[in-house]
Amino acid sequence: MKQVLSLVLIFLFLGKHLAFSYNIPALHSLGDTTIVLKDVLVEAPRPKIQTIGLQNILLDSARLNRFENNFFGDILNQQNLLFIKTYGVGGLAIPAFRGTSAEHTAVLWNGINLQSPMNGTLDFSLLPPEFIGEALVQPGSNAAKWGSGSVGGTIHLSNPIKFGAGIKAGFRANFGSFESLRQSASFSSSQKKSYFSVKLLNFDALNNFPYKNVAEKGQPIENQTNAGVRQQGILVEQSFLLPKNQLLNIKYWYLNSDRQIAPVMGAAKSEAKQQDWFHRITGDWQKQGKTTDWYIRSAYFDERILYKDIQNGFYSFSRSISSVSEIENKFRFSKHQSLSFRINNTFSKAVSDGYPNFPEIYRVGGFVTYQLAVFSDNLEVSATLREEWVNGKWIPLIPFLGLSYQLSPDFKIRASASRAYRLPTFNDLYWVPGGNQRLLPETGWNQEAGIEHKKAIIQSNNLSWNIFSSATFFSSQLQNRIIWQPSNFGYYTPLNIQQVWARGVELNFKSDLQIYKVNCELLANYDFTHATAEKVEAGQESQLGKQLIYIPLHKASGSATVSWRQFTFAYNHAFKGYRYTVADNKDFLLGYALGDLQLSKVIPYKQYSLKVFAQINNIWAEDYQVLPNRPMPQRNYLCGIAFQFYQPLKPLIK
Repeated sequence: MKQVLSLVLIFLFLGKHLAFSYNIPALHSLGDTTIVLKDVLVEAPRPKIQTIGLQNILLDSARLNRFENNFFGDILNQQNLLFIKTYGVGGLAIPAFRGTSAEHTAVLWNGINLQSPMNGTLDFSLLPPEFIGEALVQPGSNAAKWGSGSVGGTIHLSNPIKFGAGIKAGFRANFGSFESLRQSASFSSSQKKSYFSVKLLNFDALNNFPYKNVAEKGQPIENQTNAGVRQQGILVEQSFLLPKNQLLNIKYWYLNSDRQIAPVMGAAKSEAKQQDWFHRITGDWQKQGKTTDWYIRSAYFDERILYKDIQNGFYSFSRSISSVSEIENKFRFSKHQSLSFRINNTFSKAVSDGYPNFPEIYRVGGFVTYQLAVFSDNLEVSATLREEWVNGKWIPLIPFLGLSYQLSPDFKIRASASRAYRLPTFNDLYWVPGGNQRLLPETGWNQEAGIEHKKAIIQSNNLSWNIFSSATFFSSQLQNRIIWQPSNFGYYTPLNIQQVWARGVELNFKSDLQIYKVNCELLANYDFTHATAEKVEAGQESQLGKQLIYIPLHKASGSATVSWRQFTFAYNHAFKGYRYTVADNKDFLLGYALGDLQLSKVIPYKQYSLKVFAQINNIWAEDYQVLPNRPMPQRNYLCGIAFQFYQPLKPLIK
């Protein structure tokens, strides 16, 4: 019944149009509706990370905060932007774009890739939403710009700043089911020539939720054990606006996460624990001229993992250190064409119980991009070519070509074609036993085409109605895919044995309706992803043409938000189809549909505001699993408050 409700809700939202907005307007707080700033604020210049020919889906602060979520991956999963494979609440959470794996998703913070050099992934449970101001999601390969790992898609994380905004301070606290308590605080001082911000986080959850143990006879109801998580973190940012259009940014991010590793259904009780902690430091200098822009960036990452299982006498420590430096220049021949280049140098080193030595990797790469706009800027073309040198070997040239054309005021078409690649990780090359230093990089080709439609149907003083829509068709072929297989020596080893073809369609819709003081927003999207193995190892022919494991064929979501005065009501419904759990598709997990409901009210007073909210997650009490024998919570609750103070640099006009 819930799956039927899910599909009915999605297609009800779709109606006669398919749409989506890439520039979702920020939801205004009550204070913003009663006062305006006297002067225009100066915004810091930002590098153009949107890519012609690809979808550029912006998650601004309003969309990120639509529902309270403890983890950034939950936001992306909830809004159907990609599929998050999670091992349980607070456990490992890894992304999957368009039929690819976590190793094929590049996540960039201030332009620096966060993927681990050891395993090539990023654990999304270590991304606090409070530390992310904006996220730009780009499905599809963009390896020509961002290098190894940008195969299925790219996510850009940033915190936009404004100079001259004044002082802001805030505190947020929520508590919920299963002894969950989350607290965060923020402070920023935005002067005419400097900006300082600090954000703090503390999070604890026991996660002792009840679940039906389908692995035991009679399917008894049990409580989850050894699943607690605790996180503390800080993010500090300092920026200076220098003479002659120069900008200097320095950022520091620290997070410490302690979590227990819950047992799978049917297994003995677990006492395993894992601690993740890291230091991330970035700095960049920017200069904007009349015809030339310069960017110089540098980063240092120190990331550590400690795994302990005293019960089984297991102890493992690993650490990776990465340093990145790059220089970028953009030259504008005219307002219609530009040429950019970037040179990047990356050094990574790892220490692990699984490596006999301390492996290192040196990467020097660069790209050149040419952009052209013609026919009154209706046609935009972008061409990029990348070359990279890795430990003394050259990677094949990586090209990208993207274009968009404004057919009419309402319709735009876009298309792109690109090459993608992924380098083997330290684990792939050096793990003992099993590492294979003869591995080749994964390579492939990606193509996509889409159409976008936006229309202001009604515009008047008391009534407005806007719709946005898009449809995207994609195809991606990946050769030499690295798969860990059993060897004749009794352990697993990675081999370049698989060729994969992923293809599908993505449909999106958004409708904004304002009637007097009532704002209504409807969002809906549907994804169909068919990802199959086209080449396998001898003896595994039963896997040919079969859907890859844990990749749902169908995904859909829809949400409705109604705001009136200071009240906001929001409902989100997400559906994930069945996922195969074995390569020959003989076993699978059932699909599931989750509904989340939130009610909030903002109470303003002069320069203060207080938001009170209550939320019900999984309101239909769906019994589901994302991965086999990994229980997930049924209906649960969350409530809290968010307090804000704002002192503008200049007096406000009522």
